[in-house]
Amino acid sequence: MSKFYKQLSFLLCLICFVPLNAAEQHLIIERSNFSFNSLSKNSLIYQLGEKPVLIDPENNTISYKKNNTWQDQSFTELPKFAAYAEGVDKIYIVGGVIAGQQSKKVFDLSLVGDKLQLNSLPDMPHGVLNAGAGVFKGALYVCGGLESVYANEASKKAIRYNFSAEIPSWEKLEDLPEAVYSPSVIEGFEELLLIGGKVFNQAGVGLSTNNVMGFRLAPIDGQTKKGWRKLAPIPQTLSNNCVAKLGQSHILLLGGESIKSNDKSELSKKVYFYHNMSNTWMTESVDMEPRSHAFLIKQKDNYLLCGGRNPKGELQNKAVHIKVQRVVKSLEFLDYAVIVVYFIIMAGIGVFFAKKQDTAEEYALGNRGVKWWAAGISMFATAASSISFMAIPALVAATSLVHVSGVLLIIPAFFVSAYLTYPLLRRLKITSTFEYMELRFGKSLRIVGSIQNITYQLAGRMSVVMLLPALAISAVTGLDIMLSILLMGGLTTLYTCFGGFEAVIWSDVMQGGMMLLGLLIIAIFGIWALPEGFTTFYEVNHANHKLNAFLFSSDMSLPLFIFFALNTIIVQMNFVSDQSLAQRILCTPEKDVPKLAGAMTACSIVVAVLAGFAGLSLFAYFATFPEKMDVMMKNDSMVPLFIVQQLPVGLVGLIIAALFAASMSTLSSSMNSCAVLISEDFYKRFSKNPDEKKALTLMKLSTFVLGAIGTSSALILSKIDTPALMQVWAEICAVLSGGFIGVAILGIFTRRTNCGGAVVGVAASIIVSLLLKNYSTIHWCSFAVFSTLSCLFFGYFSSFIIPGKKRDLTGLTLWDMYPAEEEEAKDLDLEQKAVEA
Repeated sequence: MSKFYKQLSFLLCLICFVPLNAAEQHLIIERSNFSFNSLSKNSLIYQLGEKPVLIDPENNTISYKKNNTWQDQSFTELPKFAAYAEGVDKIYIVGGVIAGQQSKKVFDLSLVGDKLQLNSLPDMPHGVLNAGAGVFKGALYVCGGLESVYANEASKKAIRYNFSAEIPSWEKLEDLPEAVYSPSVIEGFEELLLIGGKVFNQAGVGLSTNNVMGFRLAPIDGQTKKGWRKLAPIPQTLSNNCVAKLGQSHILLLGGESIKSNDKSELSKKVYFYHNMSNTWMTESVDMEPRSHAFLIKQKDNYLLCGGRNPKGELQNKAVHIKVQRVVKSLEFLDYAVIVVYFIIMAGIGVFFAKKQDTAEEYALGNRGVKWWAAGISMFATAASSISFMAIPALVAATSLVHVSGVLLIIPAFFVSAYLTYPLLRRLKITSTFEYMELRFGKSLRIVGSIQNITYQLAGRMSVVMLLPALAISAVTGLDIMLSILLMGGLTTLYTCFGGFEAVIWSDVMQGGMMLLGLLIIAIFGIWALPEGFTTFYEVNHANHKLNAFLFSSDMSLPLFIFFALNTIIVQMNFVSDQSLAQRILCTPEKDVPKLAGAMTACSIVVAVLAGFAGLSLFAYFATFPEKMDVMMKNDSMVPLFIVQQLPVGLVGLIIAALFAASMSTLSSSMNSCAVLISEDFYKRFSKNPDEKKALTLMKLSTFVLGAIGTSSALILSKIDTPALMQVWAEICAVLSGGFIGVAILGIFTRRTNCGGAVVGVAASIIVSLLLKNYSTIHWCSFAVFSTLSCLFFGYFSSFIIPGKKRDLTGLTLWDMYPAEEEEAKDLDLEQKAVEA
């Protein structure tokens, strides 16, 4: 079996890292067979669901393509010079000119069966033509424009129609920073963008502008400003251009014209990419005839450039196919060699410890004799994972240092953990942390808690931490994300299954060290790559408010410091409700538990500081060199993209290996801990004659099954578009773990709370989490805080009302802890409690 395991692990490594050719540019322009029979001067082309539609206000017709044939449909009167906004399955037609006058009318165009329908929405407060219109966060926005057909001054007005409001109606927003008409409108990264358009000069002549404005419903984390703001201008003045959203934060801008006077206009030959997160522009040269007044139609991941006019003013019936591709960079042989060596070492650890797993106790806790420093590093690596290595630096780069500010509370929390809560759990000599729940509250809490923790590991932790390095592989090599998840999940499942808990511990030690080294290297090389080093690093981050670490306000839609402070304290209590963390405490000799807590605390502080600096380095680097970014990337891919862009050969392979290490440490811990829970909380708890060999076999088999389920969860998550995986992680933690963290706190710190109160607390926690996520504007970083606080409040006070069974609490609360020296009495007391339970 060991020989087979080595060969299979090596084969997976080779398959996973087949080099791919690197793409050299983002856009490939090709001819397309798609064409329009006839276009008039004022023809407009938009997308209705997946179908392109041709709108001709001059002839009052709208056409769509069915079975390769254009179907025409006539309407009474279509507005001219209207604004258009594309929804999910509707096109909104806003204002314009009807019967020679500016219109207040708003329509939505939809396709019902084979027939186009034009439905009226409530009139706007004022008539407007040549406005900008866009759909953003469930509302229709109308911005700028002309308030009269004879106007020689653009409008600054902005209004919104909120479809999700209890009573939808038009509401006035703050004025635009600059007046504009006919801007391009598109949704960016958590922001509505107005790009280019036209303005009037003092002589009343309409000229192209390079202004860019953004509207945010919520401030960027670390700031308090919301609403409109001025953004980096387009490198040239442009109007009548095309825009499309790429990836998570990029906007494609091409075509259009630069109108400089009444008789001077020039069509743009350039393609621009705007990165909303860093507020920067980059240019790409493509071989394409320039067009103005053209339209972009999305087809899967590609686009059709339709209609428009060439420099001679001729209408273009033929569409142009635009393929957007990832810009990837293949690794060198030395990098692949380093990564393969890492996987061989991981496989070797699994094979080495496979020979030592003779009993279920050895497989689950390593005979409770693990070195304190190894357990501490392993505990840190399990808790940190690829969340710290990739998601937090990316989140800091996208927002600010507010997301690492809670690290200040780790030091005072250490004293509570080292001398109170960790020793309390260790002195109970249990294997499953939910045995504590049974001793403290009863059997039902043990079973429910164990099921909850297994669900949390499978549907939450394992899926997120597996997806992050899969994104890394995709960004580096272009390899399919789903294939990467399958390969990584399979390898980790194998070495965890065969090596057991000790294999997990010692692989964690290596992986934790690689994680810290990787973040340090990213931070150093990121600053080193800047034109003036640390000076540029500071100036770029300071100018973009990235150094804001503490936010104090009464507005709970902001990421306030109090949330991070409370969350840090709550996380320190997570060990009682998280088997993967509790195992590190239970496997360490009792006299060394304070040292374990110290090692965990030190590593946590270092990784938080390094992750913050790495995030700032990433932002400064990509803001200074925007051309280095991949326009199709998600923000969470910033770390691996920087690695292949900037680090030298060999070191790239080492840091890519560290990305895998960051994920696999948590992944293996989750698999092993869930297998232990299945054995301890279900097999041994309910079997009349539990057998150690059967328990060992069950844990190994469970590891295989759990690995398959966790991998499937990651595959599902890879198909979901999210602003940031850190946000997904916070939401999952709040729903699946907040309640039992609260129960653990109640159990350890209070004598009053009983089983009925604990159940009420868990239920309240889940309900509050779901309500906050779906029906509030409160910031997602507070979800776990309010989830836990609701459990504490309802759990404690309901215990005064709900009668509970009187229990012997000796050794189970901070007020009733076993003294360290009373070993024999403690063992006898625990045996008696187990019989009573």
